[in-house]
Amino acid sequence: MLGCRSRSVWAQEVTYGSNGWHSHRHGLLFPTNDFYTADEIQDILTEILLRKLPLVGLEGSREDARKYGIRVSDAGAEIAEYIAKFGHEPRWDAASELTLATFKRGKKAASKTPWALLDSAQGGSMEDAERYKEYLAVYGGKRQLVWSRGLRADLGLGEEVGDEEAAHEEEEGEVVCTIEPQDWNLICWFNLRGQVLVAAENEGATGVQRVIEYAHQLFDIRGYGPRKEGEACI
Repeated sequence: MLGCRSRSVWAQEVTYGSNGWHSHRHGLLFPTNDFYTADEIQDILTEILLRKLPLVGLEGSREDARKYGIRVSDAGAEIAEYIAKFGHEPRWDAASELTLATFKRGKKAASKTPWALLDSAQGGSMEDAERYKEYLAVYGGKRQLVWSRGLRADLGLGEEVGDEEAAHEEEEGEVVCTIEPQDWNLICWFNLRGQVLVAAENEGATGVQRVIEYAHQLFDIRGYGPRKEGEACI
């Protein structure tokens, strides 16, 4: 019933931590009416999860399902807050969960994304190399961002472009400025890449320099970030 009244887009996220593989999805729902609240949607999805668990030999309480299995929030409030803070305080928002999941750092030090596993494997870790092979065996070639039928058309986004087609698309562009590696590391660390693009388009090199200075201010205030020159942060 809920699925018939909503459009959605889902992103798959996979990490490896102390308890092994952790696979889950982040989604944005676009209800066609205001009938359901976020709490009501969470109750509906929780009930579905509880009915599905025995089919795969699992069980769980409603409390655990709500705490660990299904979490629904009003993304509209998050988006409004993000717009209000844009350019002032960078944050990880709902859109980031969908499109930048592979760049996230695990909440626990031992938790690694597939890209972190690959980076560790390139550094010589045979154990992480085997884990990355496991990831490819299960998820290789599968779509990680899935749109419900008709949603892209409703949002005026046109047809979705495949990876190979996107790789062969040629886009005209111009060099606005050159960013030093240590400055780029700070921009990545504080998730300011979007602000750099907007500043480059609207203000050119002057705007980009303003974002770089802001990144250095954040580093001075917070006292953490990439420590070594040339150290990658994504």
